[in-house]
Amino acid sequence: MPSLRALLKPADPSLLVVLPLAGLALQSAERLGVYLNAAATGTNPFRAARHTWRLVGTHLDQGTFAPLGRFAEYLTHGVALEADESLSLAPHAVLGAVRLALVAVTAVLAAALAVARDRDLTVRKPTWPELASMA
Repeated sequence: MPSLRALLKPADPSLLVVLPLAGLALQSAERLGVYLNAAATGTNPFRAARHTWRLVGTHLDQGTFAPLGRFAEYLTHGVALEADESLSLAPHAVLGAVRLALVAVTAVLAAALAVARDRDLTVRKPTWPELASMA
């Protein structure tokens, strides 16, 4: 089992790239999107899933299809506003922390998948004649 340090090593470059973006102020459509998405779905994941499902047809008509991204966006904005109200922080600061956490989790998952794939490739697999003789 690889250590946590070995799993976090691939996350270092990603975090270095995303770290400066964490404190950026919200820009253009994102400014309103945080409040509109949170008003539409709140922090209820079932409500966010229902809202996303209803918009699938609209997105397909427009030529885009990103329901998982929309679902994640609705949940992220809802949680960010709840944390914003609880901690008295600006929404961009909370979203920056959420973005950093998501990048770290994604990098750790990617590293764990790479380690599992590498481990799977090092295990010797039986050949067809060996499999046939087992039957």
